[in-house]
Amino acid sequence: MINFNNPRQVAKAIQFTNVNPELTKDELIAHLDICKDYGFDAAMIAPCWVRFAKEYLKDTDIRVATTLNFPQANDTTAMKVALVHQLGTEGADEFDFPPNPGFLLSGMETEYYEEIKQVVDAAHSYGMKVKVMLEFGFYQLMN
Repeated sequence: MINFNNPRQVAKAIQFTNVNPELTKDELIAHLDICKDYGFDAAMIAPCWVRFAKEYLKDTDIRVATTLNFPQANDTTAMKVALVHQLGTEGADEFDFPPNPGFLLSGMETEYYEEIKQVVDAAHSYGMKVKVMLEFGFYQLMN
């Protein structure tokens, strides 16, 4: 349970996010410095910055979080699993990923489950945490 009167406990419950595709290296460093200043639990960044962030934060307890196939979610399962291995090699501590909503909306529960299982199994082989995100609102806006 978080003591909301304790700023350190609150900070350790925050994943500070900047996945802006136009993020520059200087802006990334500013983002990571804010994470350090406040002692946030994790810096959520785009996959292309994971290796840099892991090195930059190496002397802290701040975890590096990223995304996988966000927000479209329509890469193949094999592509997603390959990216998990890349994220593990780069040093990500955790990632968010949306499983293919087209599978679920099509009644393809087996395929939907299997995709989640393969991605999570690959992530756990690197000790990474996974958050499965349902991004249905994104798709509703597209229609």
